[in-house]
Amino acid sequence: MYLQKLGVDDFDLVLEFSPWVLQTDPEQGLSIFTEDMSEVVAQPRARVIEHLHHYAPEMCIPYLEHIIHELDDKNSEFHNSLIILYLNKIMEDEHDHIIGSVTEDDNSTRQKLIKFLNESTSYKAEKILGQLTTDGLYEERAILLSRMGLHEQALNIYVHKLGNYARAESYCKEHWTPELFVTLLRIYLKPSNPEDTPLIEPAISLLATYGSSIDVSEVLSMLPEETKLENLNKYFEKYLRELHKNSRMNHVVSNLLRAEGVQVQEKLVYYRSRYVNITEDRMCPHCLKRIGNSVFAVFPNGVVVHYSCKEKMSKGPLKNGKRYGNM
Repeated sequence: MYLQKLGVDDFDLVLEFSPWVLQTDPEQGLSIFTEDMSEVVAQPRARVIEHLHHYAPEMCIPYLEHIIHELDDKNSEFHNSLIILYLNKIMEDEHDHIIGSVTEDDNSTRQKLIKFLNESTSYKAEKILGQLTTDGLYEERAILLSRMGLHEQALNIYVHKLGNYARAESYCKEHWTPELFVTLLRIYLKPSNPEDTPLIEPAISLLATYGSSIDVSEVLSMLPEETKLENLNKYFEKYLRELHKNSRMNHVVSNLLRAEGVQVQEKLVYYRSRYVNITEDRMCPHCLKRIGNSVFAVFPNGVVVHYSCKEKMSKGPLKNGKRYGNM
């Protein structure tokens, strides 16, 4: 197509003559801006998006997917725009579903959105969060909250909105800190919303699996008084085992540090006991001059040289061909 061969200098001509193609055959028109040609790749992408939005809005998503996935564009505005377009399409699909016009794309757009939210690192999570409706799209909301570091809010969604306890626990593993498991336990047992009931069974399951990461005092302060101790056997067993292991490890580390201290002391005694006797006749084996009152250096084998000679020896061979080793 002729329009694809026009360079950046003639891009205004592309914008002038492409609307007819876009309106007649949108997919063919899109190829004007996505063909694998150097002239096309160099097109100003922000202007292309604005142009498509005006003449073929249904082509905006395919174009953004092309420049992000195929051309690896990291521009945050493009990533934000694609997410917002996905959200708009999902809301349109939901409206069509309500009035009975269900399409095959009802779920595919949402799957794309969730995948993109998980994989992209270029969008602004706080900006996208403001675009979400009050109800629904809970998984998307949890991903955005996670990106913003609001882990407790994300966990609340997985537990009390989605009822996905396995995902909540895997979330804690992905963002591993012992405090996060305590947070999840609190969400199970002391929900912030009065309408949510405490979840005893998931809490006990969490303790049985990850109990070694949760302090016993935290556990006892949160568990309802009517909880049967026999249900906590696995937790206490794992917690005590971990405590014993840490105690043994601390003992080993303490012994290693003590042994290292002894070795350091022995080396200190050894080096403090070393000395050399500098007499008036003591000669430097490098320059064959007396050491006298000059600054000197001593090799490990006891050879004494002028300090300046030691520096020269490190840069070249000795005059007499001998080598005395490093300091």
